[in-house]
Amino acid sequence: SLFIALLFLSIALIRKNANDHLMALTDPLTRLANRRKFDEMLYQEWYRCRRLHSPLSIIMADVDLFKKYNDTFGHKAGDLLLCRIAGVLEDHTKRIGDLAVRYGGEEFVLLLPNMDAASAFALAEKIRNTVSQTASTGVIRHPGHRITVSLGVATAIPEEGMNPEVLVLEADKAMYQAKRAGRNQTRQNNGE
Repeated sequence: SLFIALLFLSIALIRKNANDHLMALTDPLTRLANRRKFDEMLYQEWYRCRRLHSPLSIIMADVDLFKKYNDTFGHKAGDLLLCRIAGVLEDHTKRIGDLAVRYGGEEFVLLLPNMDAASAFALAEKIRNTVSQTASTGVIRHPGHRITVSLGVATAIPEEGMNPEVLVLEADKAMYQAKRAGRNQTRQNNGE
């Protein structure tokens, strides 16, 4: 009976450790992967794509005028908005290896292995249009306030000596180009 008790205790500890590990890699609000998980997967996918000589794309998305939305409608409405957008992103990352991430605040990232630049740009546009349509209906709808996102896309075929962080910076630059150009659009850079 002592052996059985130790066995059950060991199983319980293993489950708790697995649950703690999962929680450490998940954003508590949106239930998407968090930045820690993104950093881990970025390097894994980078090296895998390098071995396979296949493209790796990143889409970075930022909710336009989120601070104003939060200040106007309150943090609870802001949280609902972020969760709704997270749902849209999750709906568009169904391939094996795709990862939707809450990068921080109102910024999200999609990690898309084996996706070329044209396909990544098309996906970003699809997401942008879906957010605009979806976020304007239901629980978070507020008259006179349109919900939009600005997106930046970067794609590279990883090679020896290249740093995966460059791809993230390229996607970030493209996203800020979209914001400066008037928001609610997608811009693309090549991470070379």
